[in-house]
Amino acid sequence: MIAKVHAPRPISVREVRDRTKLSQEAFSVRYGLDLATLRNWEQGRSEPDAAANTLLWTISRNPEAVEESLDMEDEVAAPSP
Repeated sequence: MIAKVHAPRPISVREVRDRTKLSQEAFSVRYGLDLATLRNWEQGRSEPDAAANTLLWTISRNPEAVEESLDMEDEVAAPSP
């Protein structure tokens, strides 16, 4: 069996953040990212993993959808056991 991993291509974290017109601090708070991690990505000391890269692509394409999905005011109740 041949399996193919589907992962988004790398994206410039700085360009995504610049498009949002947010500081590093505001971007990390708004999207639930660790500030030190965000800084490391932007300065090339580390790279986002596949999940973080997917989040960054989604922020790039539809930041409002990400913000809406992270809105804790509209939490869905946990399923009953």
